[in-house]
Amino acid sequence: MLHLSPIEGFDRKSFEARPERYRRSDMDSFIFIMPVVAMVVGLGALFLDPKTTKFGFWVALTGLFLIAGLTIAFNLKQSQDKEKALQESTEREKKTTAILLNLTEQTRPIPDLVAMLRGFGFSSQKAETATTASVSRSIVANRAYQGLLSARTGGHSETHVEYFPKDVDGEKVIAAMKEAGLNVVEKRPVREEATNAVWVGDDVPVDDAKLVGLALLRAGVDVVAIRRFRDGGGIKSKLIQVGSDAAMVGSKPLTAADVSVLALLPRDPRSR
Repeated sequence: MLHLSPIEGFDRKSFEARPERYRRSDMDSFIFIMPVVAMVVGLGALFLDPKTTKFGFWVALTGLFLIAGLTIAFNLKQSQDKEKALQESTEREKKTTAILLNLTEQTRPIPDLVAMLRGFGFSSQKAETATTASVSRSIVANRAYQGLLSARTGGHSETHVEYFPKDVDGEKVIAAMKEAGLNVVEKRPVREEATNAVWVGDDVPVDDAKLVGLALLRAGVDVVAIRRFRDGGGIKSKLIQVGSDAAMVGSKPLTAADVSVLALLPRDPRSR
């Protein structure tokens, strides 16, 4: 599957943190103090009659003001806590919206990316499940292919390509080879192994072999070897054959850089 990089600005710890709606320690203090004050005032009123005792009057009056002040302070604190909780909720909502917008921007190119890979020759399934590494290899191979193609001089090539497409969109790969001026003949695969090798006749220019290799690499084909036929003369002298080499299964695939720097192609002593 396609893997995305971490979303910019996303802090999982801060996002998952939830602010308390109320500060419980402050509320508990108010809840504890107010009954105590009320009890003290009540006891004072019980033993000190405000009508007959001046001290009792001031105790009662002070108690009433104290209760009123605590009630106001409590309500004010509760209002402030609610406002703060609302602000924190608003900020969290803004941050969530920004994260979702960022995610939308990151995922927007995915359909175009799948279309691009299919245009290179990926099968639909391989394009939709491509990894970051395979996408990167394909893009690099395409750049190398386009660079070699733009530097190509002359028109139609005398090179003929026999191609046995497997697990790729053969039409796209064939079109890429024909774009380079090569004569391509599609063959029915006769082996179960995936395409992994290219054989080249003695009179085939190295650049023709490179173009074929790069066209395959950008289509997601793991090419592990590009070699001359053991006997590359005669009817094979201008032939490039793309197919499977069972002996090379599991070998390390070539990169676009490996193909781009090819100068002398080794000979395959086991080829026909």
